Amino acid sequence: MSDYIGLRRLFRSPTEHLPVREQLQRCPTRDLRKTKVYRTASKIWGAPRRKRVMVAPPMFLCEEKEPQLENKTCTSVGEEPPLEDDPDVASYRKWMEERKQLRESLDRLHVDERWLKRKPNKTETEKRVFDKMVEAQERLRAESRDQSRQQTKSAERDKKVSKGNVRNR
Repeated sequence: MSDYIGLRRLFRSPTEHLPVREQLQRCPTRDLRKTKVYRTASKIWGAPRRKRVMVAPPMFLCEEKEPQLENKTCTSVGEEPPLEDDPDVASYRKWMEERKQLRESLDRLHVDERWLKRKPNKTETEKRVFDKMVEAQERLRAESRDQSRQQTKSAERDKKVSKGNVRNR
């Protein structure tokens, strides 16, 4: 128990033994008038536009290196050298072929909105596709509504014109 009290004494602040009033006097006080004036002015004239300035460390200039040209033979002036020998290009082409096959198989599945709507745990991609489907359907509905309104307006105009022509006869 006495060890605990001794350790506690080590972690005390130097002002802890002072009365509360003196402890508060040692704390810095804020000038709240500035805050009040700023808030009032921003309510009257609007908040000032602030501009964010990014301060970056100085940039060191590197020595410019001349580009190194590889000695690959080309058959004509505008033709690029063949890249089949490069393993990165080969792996990229392989990845592209796999990606194309995946897209084609997904297109053949005919994923519909009802299935995505009922699926309980959607991945991020499925959520994005579902949202796009819903947006596309809403756009189509809005366009069809606009077209039907235009058709009814033109039909009403035609009726008015035809009534006017009947009366003039």
